[in-house]
Amino acid sequence: MRILRQLAAKTGARWRMLPRCERYRCAAVSILVPLAALMAYDTRPQPSESPVNLVALASGLDAREAAVLRAHLELRRVPYQLWDGGQTVMVPADRRAELTVELTHTAPWGGERFPVRAGMSIAGSETALRGADSSTLDENGRAPAQGTAGRD
Repeated sequence: MRILRQLAAKTGARWRMLPRCERYRCAAVSILVPLAALMAYDTRPQPSESPVNLVALASGLDAREAAVLRAHLELRRVPYQLWDGGQTVMVPADRRAELTVELTHTAPWGGERFPVRAGMSIAGSETALRGADSSTLDENGRAPAQGTAGRD
């Protein structure tokens, strides 16, 4: 404890020997340098902020369809953006293929099927789905496998 008191006394004596402008400069630097370091740390690029190449997953959606699709994307933890006032859902390009398969086969989501109706287009599918009563969908409301639409 005695050593710490001696060190504090020597430091105080040196501090008082400094001219007033040097004391102000030392105090300013001791405050500003940590603040600058903290600001640089906070403004560094975050991994989640890297630019993501977004592509359209579905367009022509009404409010209910967009809500069902958003709930599914949030459940799967897929980042998305709504464009055109919520009518177009944009997803990362690397996830679109798997999501397109789910949508075109109308996989069950939470006990109900994704609503497919006229005017709604799903990106990546060969043709736009034309509705549940369409001849492109089978009796279960599922789209046929790719390349099998014309077969009996």
